[in-house]
Amino acid sequence: MRNKDYLNITHNKFIDKLDSNIDRSDALNFRLKCRSGYTGNNLGHCEDFVHANYVSIPKKYAFDFLVFCQRNPKACPLLEVTEEGSYQPNIVFNQEIDLRTDIAQYRIYEYGKLTNDHVTDVIKFWKEDLVSFIFGCSYSFDYILTISGVEQRRLKENKYAALYNTNIPCRSSGIFQGNYVCSTRAIKKIDIPKLYEITSKCEFAHGTPLHIGNPEEIGIDIKNPINKCEMDLLEDEEYVFTACGVTVDNIFKKCEEIDLILCVGLEQTLVTDVKTIELYEKHHSGNK
Repeated sequence: MRNKDYLNITHNKFIDKLDSNIDRSDALNFRLKCRSGYTGNNLGHCEDFVHANYVSIPKKYAFDFLVFCQRNPKACPLLEVTEEGSYQPNIVFNQEIDLRTDIAQYRIYEYGKLTNDHVTDVIKFWKEDLVSFIFGCSYSFDYILTISGVEQRRLKENKYAALYNTNIPCRSSGIFQGNYVCSTRAIKKIDIPKLYEITSKCEFAHGTPLHIGNPEEIGIDIKNPINKCEMDLLEDEEYVFTACGVTVDNIFKKCEEIDLILCVGLEQTLVTDVKTIELYEKHHSGNK
């Protein structure tokens, strides 16, 4: 299948064209801040914009990875796929963007091993055969939950969601196979129906939870998060487990034949030019 063919398959179902009347300068300014060497976290930055995960993979494997994303949309809800060699996507961006520099930190996999972590740009690693994938992140539905009145204690404390490996298998595609990683939230029990309703309209940001309740049912040891962000639970709260883009890290660790994969750093995101409410309202109106 030719490169153009699979790019056509991924015609963006979430947004067609960005409204030029909306001020999107905060997103650009944050990307330029990353480009200039910022290496901190994204919490509290551009909260009303769509945050995304990012992967660049050799063209030889791009179609199989595309199929993996389509088979596992909760883990990898695609927003855009670039042309081969392009580091300037143009569907979820209408301002300056360089995928090689505009994320605070990157991770690099070579032959199934994480060889570089906390890399501030990937210019020296870039190859002309790379195809880039941009897919949603739960930061976006966190924003919708917040403005809808669903509180999360961790956000008030400026903490990341805890990340856990699960025993839930992804649907495989070619060499891409492995289990889901979940991000975890402690949500008041009274708010869970509202959370489910909201996330059902956030397919662009992992959608509805994979699991609610007992973590052991999906193979999670709640005391051992991937990112060391332990979760505590109050009496009026319940655990909510949502598919996470870090799932691809599990997948890439098994890709021993791929010489280079670039991806967003752990707990980092790519800030797009899309306002979260734009995608949320478009999905909402499209399902009336």
